[in-house]
Amino acid sequence: MIRENIAQVREKIRRALNSRAEEKITGSNVTIVAVTKTQPVTVIKGALEAGVDVFGENKVQEAAEKIPFVNDCAWHLIGHLQTNKAKKAVSLFDFIYSVDSLRLLAAIDREAAGRGKRQDVLLQVNVAGEESKFGFLAEDLLDMTKQAKVFSHIRLRGLMIIAPETATAESVRPVFKKGYELFCALKNSWPENKGVDTLSMGMSGDFDVAIAEGANNVRLGTVIFGKRSYSGNDL
Repeated sequence: MIRENIAQVREKIRRALNSRAEEKITGSNVTIVAVTKTQPVTVIKGALEAGVDVFGENKVQEAAEKIPFVNDCAWHLIGHLQTNKAKKAVSLFDFIYSVDSLRLLAAIDREAAGRGKRQDVLLQVNVAGEESKFGFLAEDLLDMTKQAKVFSHIRLRGLMIIAPETATAESVRPVFKKGYELFCALKNSWPENKGVDTLSMGMSGDFDVAIAEGANNVRLGTVIFGKRSYSGNDL
């Protein structure tokens, strides 16, 4: 089932890329991040065998229980990160998407320095300004980017956009359009940073719309693994 689901996802990505009205600076290669929240190691290994090699976890502790058992892949933290868990996150993850404060960025930089590592990160942007969501407001992003330049053990790769939960995927298209505009502004404001290359937006219910508007990284759980089970994590 997972192999078939991934094939369907790839076809939907192909169609979404073909639907773009114009060429995007994010390119036409889309990274599938398989979201493994609540999924056991056996299922994750099945996805790896089916050709997915990037996995996203929402929580540091859950990832710590799985990562030792799944090799030959990249692990990305996509969920909210508390500052006091930055040390563990830097030790576990290749990429941290959910940086939502200068304080957290400083903590990640400090921990990465201690490990002799440059940590790849994305800034999380709350485009819709929802009070229930973490992330920088769109109007604060470029100022935040200027401050981020002082951190020598951070590699700022781009943005993560969280869209509101709505009835239809089409209704969040304006959020994705704005996310792409912000990514372009970030890239243009920091031309010396050639590594600004990742715009993560879109999940199982709306990833095709996100790709059409410029996403090159999508976070997919249900569409790959089916509905989540919350009965526990059986490794």
